[in-house]
Amino acid sequence: MPPWRVWLRKIDFWRWLSWLRWAFSLIQRLVDVIYRQSWLRSWIRLGYAAKGSVYFVIGLIAVRALLLPGRSVSGTDGALVEILVQPFGRVFLGILCIALLGYVIWRFIQTLLDPEHDKTLSLQRIVQRLGYFTSGASYAGVAYSAFELATGTNEVQEGDDAIEDLVTTLFEIPFGEWLIVLGALVVIGIGLSYVYGAINGSYLSEFHDSADRAIATWVKRIGKVGIAARGTAFLLIGLFIANAAFYHDEDAAGGLSNALQNLRSQPFGFGGLGLIALGFIAYGVYMYFAARYRQFFESPPSPPQNQP
Repeated sequence: MPPWRVWLRKIDFWRWLSWLRWAFSLIQRLVDVIYRQSWLRSWIRLGYAAKGSVYFVIGLIAVRALLLPGRSVSGTDGALVEILVQPFGRVFLGILCIALLGYVIWRFIQTLLDPEHDKTLSLQRIVQRLGYFTSGASYAGVAYSAFELATGTNEVQEGDDAIEDLVTTLFEIPFGEWLIVLGALVVIGIGLSYVYGAINGSYLSEFHDSADRAIATWVKRIGKVGIAARGTAFLLIGLFIANAAFYHDEDAAGGLSNALQNLRSQPFGFGGLGLIALGFIAYGVYMYFAARYRQFFESPPSPPQNQP
């Protein structure tokens, strides 16, 4: 009998699984203790404001491009570069980096605990937690880019596009086109979920009672506009990725900057870009308000499990 089969027979898989469950439960309890600290809540609120600032700047850049046809639209990296060239830009980027990490931590807490929902691990909840993790990883990348620009350790170029680079790589492997189509469908699905969440309000945060009700009502309406704009942007990104796969043209694929540039070149693109720009600005306003008044719900910690 091969040695690896002998080794496999000696492994008590059920015992190992029990150890893993115990370790994961312990990590959850430790994270739950950290989550209840007031200083972390303040950091998370700063993260909401930082995220809102990024979208606010992207929206302003798009408005400027509409008013000044010679100017280009930009995505996240372009927004960071725009902040950099302002007076004390490196200082603001450093603050933005630290604040964004609060939002990243919040997303990872949601991944591990999902404290604002029940503990049932349904397919919907699993997908939602994967979405939290993806969001956290994405904004961790934004925070790292802000850190590089703030410290001058690297230059973030507006023209760089990780999605276009990935599509170019996938074209070189077997069944790469199908993987690109699959990725496009996932992005389109995310966009549709944002639009649907904007319509039914499920993507909106609950606010503290200390917030003025009339203002909170208007902010939620503004938030719906902003979330719908984000969903539309995801739809555009997914459609352009699918178009790249169909025509085998990696230049057609790209992230937010690419989607907005292509949108502006389409018939009626001026109006479409204007609506998304105003939507991003609206989303920034909504996130500023959420940073101050968002209510964080606490679920009771899971009962302790005996160590195996």
